[in-house]
This record gives sequence, C-alpha cells and structure tokens, in this order.
Amino acid sequence: MKKIIVVCLLISLAVLPVFAMESWGGITVAPEFGWSTVKVDFGGQSEKIKSSSTNLMVAAEGANYFGQKAQFGIGYGFGVGFALSGTMEDQKVDVSNTPVSVLPKISFQYRNAFNDKCAIEVGIGFTHAY
Repeated sequence: MKKIIVVCLLISLAVLPVFAMESWGGITVAPEFGWSTVKVDFGGQSEKIKSSSTNLMVAAEGANYFGQKAQFGIGYGFGVGFALSGTMEDQKVDVSNTPVSVLPKISFQYRNAFNDKCAIEVGIGFTHAY
C-alpha cells in the first residue's frame, strides 16, 4: 500500500506543470488514505484501537498572487470527500451511510519564480472538514 502511495505522489509531481502566473485554478481528483491508532480509556483500562480509511476527494482550488512578479498570495479551495472503505481492528466497517465531507480551504502562499514560465510554490493554511 505504501508503494502505491509513493508511486502516485511521484507521478503527480512529474506531470503537474507549474507556471509563473499571477493566478491559477484547477480541479483535483485524488484518493486519500488514512491510518490511525487511538488510545481509548474504559473506566481505568486503556485500549489501543487501530483504524484505516480510504476516501475519494474532489476539489476546486486556486491561488491569486499580488502581481505577476509577486512572491506572496492567497490560496483557496473547496472540495468534497466520499468514504470508499474503512476498517477498525481489521474488521470492515460499513461506510454506505457515511455523509459526504465538505472541505473549505484558505492558505497563505509563497512562490519562487525561476523564470517567466516556471515557479515553485508552497502554502500553509487552514482546512476544516464538515
């Protein structure tokens, strides 16, 4: 499973063009995989519960910079997530009644333009799932 995630990330990095524009927008469709271990206390006794989930995320995202040569900007996005499968303690969980997640996003963007046609950008911000 980890090999699949690494391959998907490498392919997406290899095929994503990054252009030095004042603003950009796009649609993202991507799988999301999650694993967690939660420690639960039951009246003085604690137990670790392992779970995993697979979701499909669809989002419209973009960024606006404060000018053609500006390094700083604002990123934004709005997406939805659909649960595909889940397990808890190696038992399959029925996700058919899981509601659709709504995911608004806003971020502070930094861009380093190598030339007029190529740049790399990073962002940090907030996303909340409803």
